[in-house]
This record gives sequence, C-alpha cells and structure tokens, in this order.
Amino acid sequence: MGGKAGDPVVDLVSEHLSPGGTAADLGCGSGRYCGALAGIASTVYCVDANGFPLAIARKRTGSPRAVFLREDMRSTSIPHSSVDLVLLSRVFHDVRDKGAVIREILRILRPGGTLMIVEFRPGLSLGGPPPWLRLPPEEVLGHLGEFGRIEVRDLGRLYAVVARRPWPPPSAPASRTN
Repeated sequence: MGGKAGDPVVDLVSEHLSPGGTAADLGCGSGRYCGALAGIASTVYCVDANGFPLAIARKRTGSPRAVFLREDMRSTSIPHSSVDLVLLSRVFHDVRDKGAVIREILRILRPGGTLMIVEFRPGLSLGGPPPWLRLPPEEVLGHLGEFGRIEVRDLGRLYAVVARRPWPPPSAPASRTN
C-alpha cells in the first residue's frame, strides 16, 4: 500500500523534506501520500479538483497538519514561496496545461525547494495509465527549464524526477555585496 515506510516514493520524500517543513501534494486524489507527508511536515496541502477523492483523502489522512483544498493545481490558494516540497505522484501525464502547473509550482515553491514528479515508466506494466499516455523522463524534463539540479531516480516500475528551485530564483537578480 502506498504512503507507508518502505514505499519508494515515501523513502524519496523523506530524503528531501526536512521534519517540520511544508509540503504540497498536487493532484492528491484519495490521499495516497498525504498521511506520509503529514507525518514529516508541519503543514501539508492536499490539493485535488475533484471533491469525492479529496473527501476520501481527508478521512484517510486524519491529521490536523493536513489542509485539504478542492482546487485546480494550475491556480491554488497556497501562499507564495511557502512550500519546501511539491509532490505530483502519477498525475503529470494527465495534466493538459503542464506549463501552467509548472508556473504555479514555481509560485508556491520556496527558493531551494524541491519538486518531485513521480510517473510510471514507459512501456507495459501492471497498473497505471495505458502505454500511450505514459511520459518518458525526457518529456517531463522538457518542462523543467527553470529548475536547477535535476535528477531522475529509478523507483522500479515508477521513476521520479527530482528538481530543485534555484536560489536566487531565475527572475531575481543576484545581490551584490561590496
């Protein structure tokens, strides 16, 4: 079952999210990872546009650290530059306007924060979307031009693209001291 210790996604999140940090699970669905994130973070935003799975996530998570938002991941009410780790698990392939989602992630992610996109490997395997909807890592990487320090991690039948938001952000000029 997802969301428990020994789950490769939870293990990877644990490497990149400091205790007491803030996380966002965009496209959280029924909350597969909301509970695990709430076990590490002081606040986790669990975001999904569909109210039915979000209600399941709320019941399944049962943590006062979790904030459930029925919102489109392209435009959330999460405060600007307030999140240390953003997780999109097994949803990026379904996102129609990937550019808008990446812009929103850049808005909510703190400089130096981590974006983690988890997807099924291309090809045929049990579970997940049909092969023609699966994204190869190179396609995901093509949407992350404003991120620095990007790596692709093998998680078995899944892979994770882990990217760090640069510090300072690309649009901010570097400060100079004399």
